[in-house]
Amino acid sequence: MIRMRVLKRDERKGIVTVKVDGQEDLYWLSLIIKPGDLITARTTRRYKPEGQQRADSGERVPVTLTIEVEKVEVGPRGTSLRVLGVVRRAPEWLGIQGKHHSLDVSPGSQLTIQKESWSDTLLEFLDRAERSTLSPKVLAVALDDRNAVVAVISDFRVTPEVSLRASRTADPRSKRIQSALNREFQRELAELLERLAERYSPEAIVLTGPGFFKEEFARFIEERSPELANLIR
Repeated sequence: MIRMRVLKRDERKGIVTVKVDGQEDLYWLSLIIKPGDLITARTTRRYKPEGQQRADSGERVPVTLTIEVEKVEVGPRGTSLRVLGVVRRAPEWLGIQGKHHSLDVSPGSQLTIQKESWSDTLLEFLDRAERSTLSPKVLAVALDDRNAVVAVISDFRVTPEVSLRASRTADPRSKRIQSALNREFQRELAELLERLAERYSPEAIVLTGPGFFKEEFARFIEERSPELANLIR
């Protein structure tokens, strides 16, 4: 299981150092990091030797900075976190104290968060982040006799995983052919759910949709895989 790792925790000094292992950690950090916090992390900054005036001159160099947070933004796909603020500690040769800088946090990043005090709520978020994993809590299946969409639901996200479309017979009078096609559609969907359940180990699989097809599919699962049927809601 993958979860955010707390490498150092000193509540008396208000300091916590964490290692980001997955995307879910970024959402927890967006709740934990607040304006006024001091964040220390490894980053890059453009360095212009004396005499170079062009804005794009110089090269980006790796450096450890501490910024005072002004704003926190989660990327549009939840794959990164931007922490924007004012530089409070940096190597003197950079000459950037008091200037603005943004830290890009992603899986693999390590950062230290320093607060004047940690509230009980923020400490609870930190504890939950340590216990949380990337495995979703629920697989959600929206289906009828023509289509099915499967999504994974975790603490912070609903992510569409895959969609299936059922085959239809050209002869609307042939109930036998259509029944066989429906059975094949159910088999494909069941195989997909078995693979996803093995990958994510969800706590439940929720079936939803109009009509009676979801009940028919639930009975199909009971016949095919009693273990999977135990997760069906």
